[in-house]
Amino acid sequence: MKARINRKAWSEESKRSYAYLSNEAYYEDEKYKCNKCGKIAVFSAQEQKRAYEEKKRYIWQKRTLCPSCYSKYKDIKSKMSYFEQNLGSKLKGQSIDSSIIKEWLNILKELPSYGKPLDSAKVAMFEKMLQKNA
Repeated sequence: MKARINRKAWSEESKRSYAYLSNEAYYEDEKYKCNKCGKIAVFSAQEQKRAYEEKKRYIWQKRTLCPSCYSKYKDIKSKMSYFEQNLGSKLKGQSIDSSIIKEWLNILKELPSYGKPLDSAKVAMFEKMLQKNA
């Protein structure tokens, strides 16, 4: 499939890229391998048009996760955000239920499988907290 490119709708950052000067007239479906599960997925021409022209994503941004893994990653990020916002300030001086610490720790350890760096300091801190509570 193809979708006509409207470079005028790109983000200002994308307009400063080499791609802005190219002669390509259409987005085309792009196959890629998911970094998490290894399945082949497609970044469709219509999805590219929506991402680059409506959502103003940077033109060289590419997909690395299939839709299923990306959905799971968004759920993990949402849980992580919840923990950080609601429990982050309680880490010093207050006790947090060990089941919550275990869940938070599991999420921290799972993030690298989605291509994100491991927060080894926080992992060590949580493991130490769990050892004290054991």
